[in-house]
Amino acid sequence: MVVTLMFSRPSDWPSSARSDGALGPTLASPSESRITRLTQFLEWNLRTSLAPRLTPANRAVLPPALIERTVSINASLLLSFVLGFYLEATIGLIGFWFLEVSSLLFVYMLFNFFLSGHMFPLDMLPAPWRELVDVLPLKYLAYFPASVFLGKVDGPELVRGLWIEAGWVVFFMVLSRGMFARGVRRYSGYGG
Repeated sequence: MVVTLMFSRPSDWPSSARSDGALGPTLASPSESRITRLTQFLEWNLRTSLAPRLTPANRAVLPPALIERTVSINASLLLSFVLGFYLEATIGLIGFWFLEVSSLLFVYMLFNFFLSGHMFPLDMLPAPWRELVDVLPLKYLAYFPASVFLGKVDGPELVRGLWIEAGWVVFFMVLSRGMFARGVRRYSGYGG
């Protein structure tokens, strides 16, 4: 589920919209495009992953002791969706300065496969590498939500992980907002 949701591509927008002329009308619209794209991204992810798990039948079967775990699972998933969106959007916003962003996305996806727990469990890493991966954002895209779902993370470690994940979300929100503002100042559209 987490792997499928990670591959929606908010990073394609700035560079592809600039090259096919769709960026100018987007910038002229009264709504903020990043907020619109984020709500579309979250709506699709919530509809395909969280909504089926929140049916009335599922809530009736859920014992009260598991409510805290369910809330932490949903919080880690939601934070991972938002983190993935803003991380890829930040990479895509590099398109304001470079014509081709696909090679950077390839490098990002390569690191993502290894450092987010897709290829192997991150618990297998030796001590210095594990501590480095613990503070990088890629772990919180797939491995951390999966660990919370499997019950491997709880207590203070869960709280610490959620705070780190939330910190990365805020960091990439601020960074993408700053990059967008600077990119729009730099952008100039020609033609009709």
